[in-house]
Amino acid sequence: MGFFDKIKSAVNVVTGGAAEVNVSFGEAKFGEPISLHIRALAKSDLKIEKVYLKLRGIEEINVDDVDYHDKDGDGDKEKTHENVRKQHETYEMEQVISGAQELEDGQEYEWTTEIQLPDHLQSPYRGRYCTHSYEVFIGLDAFGNDPDTGWVNIPF
Repeated sequence: MGFFDKIKSAVNVVTGGAAEVNVSFGEAKFGEPISLHIRALAKSDLKIEKVYLKLRGIEEINVDDVDYHDKDGDGDKEKTHENVRKQHETYEMEQVISGAQELEDGQEYEWTTEIQLPDHLQSPYRGRYCTHSYEVFIGLDAFGNDPDTGWVNIPF
């Protein structure tokens, strides 16, 4: 490995670019186990402590707020429009998918796991102003910034 290759490898580790991580789902039905298929493409040699999954439930509300103001006191009303968005986490869980291992530059790795949402949780829905959904986040626990999928919506 040349000098510039070592620099590139170090930058990848620090920025989280040492691997590209993706997740796909089997058929997702609320109340039934959901299978997840995880793939990681190593972009440099990488030692990881574990492959982990975070799961969260998210309730979001998005409402238009319209106000009328008499701005200069002459009786003429001025309309202001604002979009109000709020989000609340309704559930969270984390699990380890795989333990410590070394990934080699240019190699693809795969893991499968299953998640089961507890029966007492709110089911997913999409209303006019409010939604409730579930998302997963898959990460490779490594030195520096963990390579990850970002939050991915479970397609119910």
